[in-house]
Amino acid sequence: MKHLSLALITILIISSLTITNRGNMARAIPDKLKNYLLELARDTWNCFVRYTCNWTGLPYDRSTPGNPQTSITNMGLYLASIVAAYDLGFIDRDEALSRAKKTVETLLKLEKWHGIPFNWYNAETLSPIWGNFVSSVDAGWYAAGLIVARNAFPELYENITKLLDMMEWDKLYDSSAKLLYIGYDSIGKHYTSAHYDYLAIESRMASLIGIGSGKIPAEHWFALKRDMQFYRNISFLWGWKAGLFIYYMPGIFVDERGSFICRSTINVTIAQMTFANDQGYPVWGFSPCDIPEGGYGMNFAVATPHASVLALLYFPERVFLNLLMLEEMGVREDLGFKDSVNLVSGIVDEDYLALDQGMILLTIANYLNSSIWKYFMKDPIVTNALSLIGEYDVSEEVLEAYRFVFENATEAVLELIAEEIIPVSAMDRLLKAKLMFGCGRYDLAVKYANESIALAKELNLSECISFVQDSINKAAEAISRARQDNRVTLIDKADELYNEAVQLFNENKYVSSYVKARIAKFYADISRRPAVKRETSLTLSTAKPEFRYPENVTLSGSIDPPIKVDILIERKVGNLWKGVEVVSTDSSGRFTFSIRLDPGNYSFRACFFGSERYKPSISNIVNVAVLKGLREINISGVEDRVKLGIKVNISGYVKPSEELQNVILKIIDPANMAVEKILEIDEKGNFRYSIEVNKKGNWTVIVEVPETDRYLGGKLEIKFEAIEEEKGGIDIQTIILSLLLVIALILVFKLGKRK
Repeated sequence: MKHLSLALITILIISSLTITNRGNMARAIPDKLKNYLLELARDTWNCFVRYTCNWTGLPYDRSTPGNPQTSITNMGLYLASIVAAYDLGFIDRDEALSRAKKTVETLLKLEKWHGIPFNWYNAETLSPIWGNFVSSVDAGWYAAGLIVARNAFPELYENITKLLDMMEWDKLYDSSAKLLYIGYDSIGKHYTSAHYDYLAIESRMASLIGIGSGKIPAEHWFALKRDMQFYRNISFLWGWKAGLFIYYMPGIFVDERGSFICRSTINVTIAQMTFANDQGYPVWGFSPCDIPEGGYGMNFAVATPHASVLALLYFPERVFLNLLMLEEMGVREDLGFKDSVNLVSGIVDEDYLALDQGMILLTIANYLNSSIWKYFMKDPIVTNALSLIGEYDVSEEVLEAYRFVFENATEAVLELIAEEIIPVSAMDRLLKAKLMFGCGRYDLAVKYANESIALAKELNLSECISFVQDSINKAAEAISRARQDNRVTLIDKADELYNEAVQLFNENKYVSSYVKARIAKFYADISRRPAVKRETSLTLSTAKPEFRYPENVTLSGSIDPPIKVDILIERKVGNLWKGVEVVSTDSSGRFTFSIRLDPGNYSFRACFFGSERYKPSISNIVNVAVLKGLREINISGVEDRVKLGIKVNISGYVKPSEELQNVILKIIDPANMAVEKILEIDEKGNFRYSIEVNKKGNWTVIVEVPETDRYLGGKLEIKFEAIEEEKGGIDIQTIILSLLLVIALILVFKLGKRK
């Protein structure tokens, strides 16, 4: 085994960063693990073959019959999966090229927004579905798949380049915030109010490609937040709910080994392993996935195989054991792994998901052959982005430490696992080395890796035997407790696995024995839970069925019995329920949820996924309508009567002024002649205009506000009278009339006297 010198350890501490080629990293993978991964990858590819539309070349989102929807993320991962299948030898080049060509030709036909496809389509008819939403993060995976295919299939270079060049990334970029919008509603014609603002999330793929294409400035990358979070003193970059694909997925395409992001990804994986151990779960690997009881989301009681496989690059020794246990739990079938398993109920999800199958296949291809990296990393878009951001520039000394910990020391442990031996102390010391690397303590990482290699070489077989025997004993105790409690739901399965564990132990197959013993205990434990679990019921309500934009939709609910738990609020999108937010109940079991939504009709429900003591439940459905908002219109500066010949200065405002740039001013003069003006409003909604009052009589002024996606239109009408100005003194006409009146009176008087 290779050991690093103290001199190198010192260099690691003071080394400066330089751009380094990671392509020369090579692994010695035991045949047993390599064959296992190849078989899994082949089964996973066959899943794509079965669930891809024959005439469009687009993969279905899931294996559920009658659901023809797909996303552009699925399209991108499928293109990359074709490359992986060819690179791993599952299909020949002719088939690979034929499949890729059909898909690319379909992509050219898709309706797009500024060259960017909508998020969801019908895979068979190619019609956009579910609101014609444009998603920044999904556009990133679509483009990533195109980049891999462009470099793998030169025959398709022209068409793929056309698809990439037409993507106007700047249309999804908020230059004032220096961030990507979550997306754009092409029907409502407005951007989301939120942005992708963290580095360690899956949207950094869209950021990188946008920068590399020259359509987003590099300053965007440096505006991404790098906040830290912790679990049991293990620190890692913030990512949504610490789900693994949030961290790992960009690394399927970008070789992140040794980088700061890599270190954070290593630590969040160790945090998940620690959490699973704290909960007594036999497996780890938590990430957004299908929930067996219904819905899609992130749940730390639901393990998903794709999360395990994603960690293959850094933790193959633990991933291998994890996958074997998932198999014993019934999660693997003929087309690879089903999407998830509930670790409280033991229920396995029924579906295969294209997204998660893609991550499994591509990760294995990278681990075995660097299949995706070698095509993606050489593309000019990518090389340009990497040169601008410098995020992945790592010194040769750091990479040397990485190789030593994650290749040399890891391979020493893997060799023993492949021989059915669990080197307990060596594995523990290796995990500590990896944690130190994740913390940037390369000197300690190398130190513990050296110790791990030494422990592997000086194997204490009795330690392995004792460890496995202890697992078998715990399984026996769990089965016994279940029988004593007369809880035998899964005891037959637990008994079967226990007996197999004992037999394998006697055959010195300690890895296989350990795996079966652990799952035997799992089945024995969950067989006891239904009797002690309490029923729960969820209610969801709203104070009113209609809301007026921009008023927040507010829902409230409660769980019975009143317990403090997390509740997932879901909104129906098309035929599927999508998670919106996780809220927590208070000590009385009550919770509230508030969200601002655009005008439209919405359906919500609340989900509790259960716990060790309580059964899962789903609430009633609450339907709400969000009506278009009302605007306040005001006009000032006009009196009821004005003098003829002056200018009337009209001013006013419209509140709120959101989505509004102009108002329409109509002026109707006393002769009923109308003039219409388009007035610009300022950022506060104010407008001004001057009217030349040149006709005597009644004038009418009308301000009209057009209807928009979020607000109703409206108008305000005012009237005023234009009058002539009164002149000072007595005019000549009045004098003449007065004189005539006096003369008439005199004549009348004289005539009267004569009589």
